[in-house]
Amino acid sequence: MKPHTTKRMSSIKEEYKELYWKIISNKKRFYPLLPTIKRIFEIGLFAAEVYFRFIVLPSLCLSRDRFFSENKRKKYLEQQGKWLNRKLQGMEAVFIKAGQFMSLRPDILDNEICEKLKELQDKVPSFSPKLAKQIIERELKSKGKTFEECFSHFEEDPIAAASIGQVHRAILKGSGKQVVVKVQRPKVFDSIKCDLVLFRQLIVFIQNRIEIIKRLNRVKINDWIEVIQKQNLVRIFDDYAVLLLLETNYLHELENAEKFQKNLAPDTKVIIPSVYRDFSSQKILTMEYCKGDKLSGEGDFNFINKNTKKKIARIAGDCFVKQVLDNGWFHADPHGGNLAVTTSGELILYDYGMVLELPTELSEKFSVLTVAFVIRDVNKIVEILIELDIVDSSINKPELAESLNLLLVRLLSQPITNLLLEDIFDDIFEIVRCYKMRVQAEIVIVIKAAITLETIVKKLDPSYDFTYSTIPYVWNFVQKEISNSSSSESLRLLWDHRDILFRLALDNAPSIILDNTQPILDLFKVSENKKEKNAMFTLDFFSIFGFYVVLIFLIGSLENLFLRFSSTLLISSVGFFLLLRR
Repeated sequence: MKPHTTKRMSSIKEEYKELYWKIISNKKRFYPLLPTIKRIFEIGLFAAEVYFRFIVLPSLCLSRDRFFSENKRKKYLEQQGKWLNRKLQGMEAVFIKAGQFMSLRPDILDNEICEKLKELQDKVPSFSPKLAKQIIERELKSKGKTFEECFSHFEEDPIAAASIGQVHRAILKGSGKQVVVKVQRPKVFDSIKCDLVLFRQLIVFIQNRIEIIKRLNRVKINDWIEVIQKQNLVRIFDDYAVLLLLETNYLHELENAEKFQKNLAPDTKVIIPSVYRDFSSQKILTMEYCKGDKLSGEGDFNFINKNTKKKIARIAGDCFVKQVLDNGWFHADPHGGNLAVTTSGELILYDYGMVLELPTELSEKFSVLTVAFVIRDVNKIVEILIELDIVDSSINKPELAESLNLLLVRLLSQPITNLLLEDIFDDIFEIVRCYKMRVQAEIVIVIKAAITLETIVKKLDPSYDFTYSTIPYVWNFVQKEISNSSSSESLRLLWDHRDILFRLALDNAPSIILDNTQPILDLFKVSENKKEKNAMFTLDFFSIFGFYVVLIFLIGSLENLFLRFSSTLLISSVGFFLLLRR
């Protein structure tokens, strides 16, 4: 792992963290009683309507075929999706954010509803262009500038609108550069502030009175009682709440964009638009105009050719993994509205308002935990879980290791096209429930962001696996482990991890093998079919060469360069031959 080179927390973030605690500790001062009561009534009415429309009505009608044909059912769900979209817009920023996340969960909501909710990513109704221009003029005036001095052209119709603000195209006076000006919605901070206070009170109530739920005498609920008690739900909410508040300060987003451009873009082939400090403030953000087709639309992005889709999926995955495992900070809201593809097949990353910085110790441990999960080193996983205080040191380590091993075997026995992060995390949280683990707030936000991005990546390339993006980190980890081990331990480590090391060897082979790694790996599955068994001898031979190549790479001496080259060429040839046989 590379050392973290970024500052752990900006002064703006510290300021907003203090502000958040002032709001929470002095609710009456920051939000009066009458508006709070009104908002409670609005939320309660909304919750009742959602319960009736999405739980009561479907259980009464949609399950009965005589009332709804398939076409009528789809039409009904589309109408419900439009209604939910409209209601969430009316409930403003926090609820729009929730709708954006739910649009990525077709396992919870019907596809027709999810498609309507995707419009919340960048198609929220805009506010008055006249008001937007007034806000820009006021903010520029505070910097000693006038609107006419800054822009030679300004488009009143916004090109995008979301929960926090809307975006207008413009041209800078003098330089003639095309830019976009992001303008914050009026009173959005007050709206978010009120909702955060109310939701935090609800979570505190649940956390402190969880024993009441036991009276329901439902086994499934009671199984989770101790888990909920062990999780600091309030801490998880607090961390996410600060991120939401920070989105209302565009100077924080400007700092994040500069950091992304400096430390991320050169290595990950991602376009990060430049920002202009002289024309930005807390409520407006001026940045370079980068034209691209957003990945927030319906369908399978047919405007992108197949090869470009695979390329973009790999770039997006590499970018996110680098953020989390290498930099220690990451874009916490990578939905389709914040991702776009240029005509030349490059990925653009927008919107840096929601960026989370992991504490240094957690970041380092989480990196090792991820790599250990990829190479299936269950003993290392248990060791890190104890160090992170996710499980108690008194836990039955062999039993937990066996549970994790069974999980990994089950997951890795499936084709990659069927393997989703949300399914993996569902299985992991089942282990969390069984062993009553504690999960840090930052890890929960990492998981949420990863699931959000995976929805986009899988639409681009169903065969993509985040494991591919972790290969450089796995490689460094294995080399470090070998350098700290004796010869016998090194050989055991190599043999125990031979399958993942084989994938590493393939990743260093020609691109034709890299693009077909999974079909080759699928051939290694044990089968009772005689025809497939006959192929296993050849595949064992192939596996030996793969393992040999990795061993040579690990030795890394100059005198073995010829062996390294010839072995890689041989394994590539064998792999290509096997692909032709398929």
